[in-house]
Amino acid sequence: MNLYFKLCLTFIMLFFFGCTQDVNEKHSTSSKNLVDFEETSYFTNLVGATVFFEANKSDLSERSRESLNLQASWLIQNDTYMIAIEGYTDEKGTRDYKLALGAERAFKVKAFLISKGVADYRITILSYGKERPKNMCSNEKCYSNNRRAITVLSN
Repeated sequence: MNLYFKLCLTFIMLFFFGCTQDVNEKHSTSSKNLVDFEETSYFTNLVGATVFFEANKSDLSERSRESLNLQASWLIQNDTYMIAIEGYTDEKGTRDYKLALGAERAFKVKAFLISKGVADYRITILSYGKERPKNMCSNEKCYSNNRRAITVLSN
């Protein structure tokens, strides 16, 4: 199978399985859903919530695996947190292709965390593709900053 077909298939699966969450649960503002700012700051800044990818790839680099190992250890020790893994891409390419690639990146991160012992039910994945770039400019440094997956904590 070619990469485009795999990414499209992944996107379709994510769409159907991702639509099962209760809308009221997702948008609840009750205090149980508020995440401790200090914990979030620690996770984001010291553990590392972001991993980066090569252009048009979803393979995890050695550096990404090291960061995800730290995430997995922290998440296992702090098992009250649910997480969303957000997949992003650079803006070069079609919207559909980039949504599928972002989903594939998020799925690879999820699979890695599960392989390290983080419970599957704690993880949801989202793809923003090229829709939410970190940086807006037309050079490789900006593009490389946009090719990422971010692990976001929630309760």
